[in-house]
Amino acid sequence: RRRAGRAADGRGRPCRAGNGASRRGRGRRGRKPRLLRRIRGLGGAPRATSGAADDDAGEGDPSLHGTRLTRKPAGSKATPGVAAIRGRSARPVIENLAGVAVVAPAPGGALAEESVLVPEPFDLALVVRSHGWYDLPPWRWDPARQVLGRPLRLGSGRLVDAEVAPAERGLAFHAFADGGLSAAESREARAGLGICLALDEDLEPFRALAAGLEARRAAGTGKDLPDLRWALARGAGRLLRSPTVFEDAVKTLCTTNCTWALTRVMVANLCDKLGEASPLGSRTFPTAAAMAARDERFFRDEIRAGYRAPSLLALARANAEGALDLEALRASPLPTEVVAERISALAGFGPYATEHLLRLLGRHGHLALDSWTRPKLARLRGKRSVPKDATLRRWYAPYGEYAGLAMWLEVTADWHGDRPTWPPRADASPRRGRTSGARPRHRGGKKRGTSEKETG
Repeated sequence: RRRAGRAADGRGRPCRAGNGASRRGRGRRGRKPRLLRRIRGLGGAPRATSGAADDDAGEGDPSLHGTRLTRKPAGSKATPGVAAIRGRSARPVIENLAGVAVVAPAPGGALAEESVLVPEPFDLALVVRSHGWYDLPPWRWDPARQVLGRPLRLGSGRLVDAEVAPAERGLAFHAFADGGLSAAESREARAGLGICLALDEDLEPFRALAAGLEARRAAGTGKDLPDLRWALARGAGRLLRSPTVFEDAVKTLCTTNCTWALTRVMVANLCDKLGEASPLGSRTFPTAAAMAARDERFFRDEIRAGYRAPSLLALARANAEGALDLEALRASPLPTEVVAERISALAGFGPYATEHLLRLLGRHGHLALDSWTRPKLARLRGKRSVPKDATLRRWYAPYGEYAGLAMWLEVTADWHGDRPTWPPRADASPRRGRTSGARPRHRGGKKRGTSEKETG
């Protein structure tokens, strides 16, 4: 139905074309693909680097402390212009962020694209692979093309498929939706991706503290301090998050007392059985209402949640009924210890789960130790036996409220080297229980050393 061919767009770049040149830009049955309102960036409106500012640039976001705002210069070839990706097939032909021509998901579908703002230094791959969330649906990560995508649910109930990739300056952002978006929906989509990439988190205090402690370590006066030179050089420290605290909380419960493989099974089942189809055909993460409508047996048998079933159901029903407002924890002014108490009061949240969720809220004062971090830290530090938790806390105490972040950057440094240990290589020899470098069983029990077994 489509004839292979090459055509040139208005900028002289090749693009895919199909039959029906007289129907240029029209979808099936004569519908015109409508463009979404342009989304101006994830963290606020950019300042022009030269000349007059863009007419559609709004006010900057004050939450981007210390961020140099730039816009991709006119004529840049980092990402194609909207006019360049309007095809001539029965359905609109577009280019994704990898520059590959694809057919739009449905007649009348819409695309928005724009350069977006990031703090400096910023490395998208470091944020994506900061921990295992990118390996769980509904996230999609293409490491070869450096494209991260997922569906987003707007407050109006509309679904948008969003993806980001490195561009010449900052990031390139695409959003796909069925129909157009209002200005408010555009801002909401922009804010959702900003939350996921932790662009609202100010890491300058951490970087200043780490630089000072690195000077101490280099001078030989901080023998137990971690070596974080790589993190300072590459801008590491932002952790990939979900667009909602509810999703982060559910996924955290799915990591307790099990292998990473079982975590993937549970989260995939949640999306497949309770999620909705997105504009590009993937499945969304389920809403609290969708989960609350099921019973405990469904979570045990269909989701394979095992002993977590009552905790997942209780969490979903409390959110759906309005008895619990997890989203308020994102910007809560309460002290970390108070927030920790409220999280630990939830069913299924032991020390590890509580501190892990705190980490995703940008509160790094706790270490979130589990059965993987303890022995790995011992191995990294050349210890014959696993140190006590009190010893581990003493190692990172100089980092104060960033102790947990410093620990996590040390324990995952080998994920980001020339030969990353996570995810495990395909040629790695299997070991009983898990492969070397694989994500471990997380311990969410109430005290260290309790007997736990894998359930599902």
